[in-house]
Formats: sequence, structure tokens, C-alpha cells
Amino acid sequence: RPQLLMAVSVTWAALLAAASVVELQPILAAVSRQLQHSAHWAGHFPALEETSKHKPFAETVLKEIGQARPSDPGAAAALAAPAPALTEAAVPLEFRGPEWQRPVRGGESEQLLCIAYCLANAIDRLLGRCPVMTPCGPVPQTEWPRVLGNWKFTLFLTIALLLAVLW
Repeated sequence: RPQLLMAVSVTWAALLAAASVVELQPILAAVSRQLQHSAHWAGHFPALEETSKHKPFAETVLKEIGQARPSDPGAAAALAAPAPALTEAAVPLEFRGPEWQRPVRGGESEQLLCIAYCLANAIDRLLGRCPVMTPCGPVPQTEWPRVLGNWKFTLFLTIALLLAVLW
């Protein structure tokens, strides 16, 4: 199907443009190997290791979908012009959803988050609450134990409790 091939081509070109992001490199390497070993996709996409083919591939994909290259003067002027919707009302981005769906933040430990998650599930069971259904699965309704995932806060709380009990 040409539409599927075009969608995968655009996606692979975008991923190749982000190949310098360290967090994506293992995933990109795995996807690149799968694309090269699949009989259906082999030969359509450049491998991750073939960096000299990335830019020509992206240019051909842009031409096929009807986009102008950023190096063209008309495209550069169009990209430089501010979008009216963005300049009129810039709304700050904020996360919406349960605390348990947030990614791990600075100072948080995976092990402490797992313990806090179990604590939240136990609290919900004791209170007779059902978990909230989300696209990634059920999560507890009780969200405050998430703060215990921060190792600095948990260490401070532990020391404060020990001092209060032993003093």
C-alpha cells in the first residue's frame, strides 16, 4: 500500500532526524535492524548506520508528500513567519492525568515509586476504591503517596521520624 509506505517513510525520516538523541539510539538501532531484516521493508529505508543516506532519504520523502525543503527561499520565509495562533495566546503546556502516569522526575527513584504505588493500591483497597482505568491500564485513585518516590523527601521524612521517636 502506498499510503502505508509513505506513513512509515515520514516516520522513519523523522526518527532519523532525531538520531542524535541519546535516549532514542537503542530504540532506533532495534527498529533499523527490524526494517533491514524484514522482507517487506528491506531496501525502502536507509539503515541507522548509513548516515550519508539520511538527508537524501528525507529530501525524497519531503518531495513525495509535497513539502518544500527548508533550504528553499520560499520555505525558509514561510518557516520564519510566526504562526498567528501561537503568538496570540501562548498557553503553557501542563500535564493532565493521574500522577501515576507522569514520567519519573528528578530526584525520584524507580524502587521508591514502586513501593509508593503498592502503598497507594493498599490504601485504595482499604478504602474500597476501584482503580481508575487509563489507556495504560488501571492506576490507583490515591495519588499522594507519589511524593514518597522522591528519595530526598523520603530520606528527610525518615530522619525526622527517627528523631521524633528516638529523641
